[in-house]
Amino acid sequence: MGTLNRFFRYSPGLLRKMIYRTVPFGLRYGKQFSKRLRLLEEMNTADPEELREFQFLNLKILLIHVYENVAWYRDQFKEIDLHPSDIKTMWDWKSCEFPILTRADVKEHRHELIAEDLRWVRTDRHTVMKSSGSTGEPVQVLAYKDIYEDEAAFIERAYRANNSTLYFDKTVWLRRWCPDYPRQPLWYFDEEQQRLYMSAYHLNRRTVHEYIGEINKANCETLVAYPSSAYILACLVDELGLDPPKRIRHVQVSSEQLLPEWKQRIEAVLGVSCTDHYGQIEKVCLHHKCPGGKAYHDSVEYGLTEIMPDGKIIATGFLNYLMPLIRYDTGDYGIDISAKKQHCGDVCPHCGSTLPHTLKSIEGRQDDILETKDGNFLPGVNFYTMFYKIPGVRMFQLVQQDIDNLICSVVPDADYSFKTEQRVREELRKRCGPMEVYYQVVDEIERDPATGKIRCVMRRR
Repeated sequence: MGTLNRFFRYSPGLLRKMIYRTVPFGLRYGKQFSKRLRLLEEMNTADPEELREFQFLNLKILLIHVYENVAWYRDQFKEIDLHPSDIKTMWDWKSCEFPILTRADVKEHRHELIAEDLRWVRTDRHTVMKSSGSTGEPVQVLAYKDIYEDEAAFIERAYRANNSTLYFDKTVWLRRWCPDYPRQPLWYFDEEQQRLYMSAYHLNRRTVHEYIGEINKANCETLVAYPSSAYILACLVDELGLDPPKRIRHVQVSSEQLLPEWKQRIEAVLGVSCTDHYGQIEKVCLHHKCPGGKAYHDSVEYGLTEIMPDGKIIATGFLNYLMPLIRYDTGDYGIDISAKKQHCGDVCPHCGSTLPHTLKSIEGRQDDILETKDGNFLPGVNFYTMFYKIPGVRMFQLVQQDIDNLICSVVPDADYSFKTEQRVREELRKRCGPMEVYYQVVDEIERDPATGKIRCVMRRR
């Protein structure tokens, strides 16, 4: 976070509130954010050949860095008798069969993946990025804190492709927030970031009127949500014959797969444009769609994405030099644009960007929506955050048998104790209400035989 923003944060309360209301968060974020955003705006319409050269240059610089400073990669280069100087074209890289980095590798060789020349940097400048574990066990990746400012610029570009903004206007967030006790409000307004956070766990036929009322009072044009949450809102508005939120013009979703049927319903009922972007907490690739776009724009300045023949998404991130992830197995699956034999021109006819299209669609990120007896619809994605904040949980799975019963399976780790089950039950009670929870401790969670992924949240139909 920028020095100016830290000054604002520690200013007297009334002054701070006035600043937050008048100065957009993007202007307070920091120099790294502003500098990166200016560059990305220029690159957004750059010559396609320049973009390809820029991506390869970033890759080449990263490969030299890891060969000289990261023990794990240096060993991998020597194992296949390869040197970064041998990589003269992108084709050289894609055909050299450099080993794929798995989550197991990251967990087992974490210290060997940290750059030796950067270990001395003050630890207060470090941050630990922990994956949700939606594709298996969570991993921890070390990075500099300014990586968040860097990524924020990429996210802002993705929003601008949808004619909206994340950091320069007030937004509604139908995600991330869950009340800690029964009488706690279902929403709150964050003055610093100018965001209205609303619980995605309590949106139902009874509360939807209040949700829409609060959204209208917030006077925001952009709704940020899980795809399932935006879809649920659209369904309730349609079913009950309600007027949609007055000023909302854009819906931006992520973290789940946006099904075509969901997108169509959201746009038709709410009268908005709805687009999504795809990335990971490990920050190895970022892709976004623009309104009307049939494929994802590839942020080539962010990383390099490779789609394997089986659809597996392998990515190399350019933002993290402290603990680089090269040819990292994201655990996700996608459809390569070339696999659909669709040719994309150099200039996008929908938004004018020259960023290439790499992915046709993202597969394998969809979790089921759970439903409670009270009529609440529960997006699966936030259960990941809930579980991995509880000490003692290595992995989990929720299976809803019917409206009354939920099976909760937990794989314990070394910190497991009797308090773990207590915490799990308390958190599930907040979200699921009076549902009967059958709790069990297991050795492992079975993977989906078709995809190799673990479905952590399922609802029996």
